[in-house]
Amino acid sequence: DGLRKIVTHAQDDQKLASNLVSRVNIFDQLKGVLPTLSSESQKQFNNVLIANNPAELEALMETANKELARSRLLKKTDQIQAKAEINKINKGSLTKDDAIIKFAKSDKPAKISTLFASFVKLDQKYISNSLLQMNSDALVVLCKSVDISVEAVREIGEMRCRILHMPSSTVDKFVNDFKNMDEDASQRTMRFVGLQTNLKKSIV
Repeated sequence: DGLRKIVTHAQDDQKLASNLVSRVNIFDQLKGVLPTLSSESQKQFNNVLIANNPAELEALMETANKELARSRLLKKTDQIQAKAEINKINKGSLTKDDAIIKFAKSDKPAKISTLFASFVKLDQKYISNSLLQMNSDALVVLCKSVDISVEAVREIGEMRCRILHMPSSTVDKFVNDFKNMDEDASQRTMRFVGLQTNLKKSIV
């Protein structure tokens, strides 16, 4: 985390960038950091570094590009696997709860967001945002609206704790909020969200 912060600041600081690349084995360390930056941050940092050590930078970018390609491939694979489970759910050979529990125990939020997106007919990006936000209010509404079990909700809460490094006490709060949420109210809210989303799309 410390190196990542330095890299972020070095995007706009030529002297800091120069000092950074002069460190021994810094490019080996940067291989693990650069892929975690946004594409825009990577471009800015590259512009600063290119005058200092272009050969090492080229090797570094090759590694970053491979990591990006790998990340995209994993995401695509997750979506394909989740859609296969959706087909099973639609055919009645798998329950929503079983699919969600399996993905949650494996820490696969992308797969869960694909499932939820199909349940509520929303773009996956909206589901992904609520799934891994610290504030779980929107996720509680979402879970209640798709009629899943308390066990499935608890597994989602446990997954969030592991990924977001939250205290275990948040799981009980998440589950209790789900239990106390009115199902009709949650479905009305999701219908409203759907209308708002479609309206924004039509304007764009």
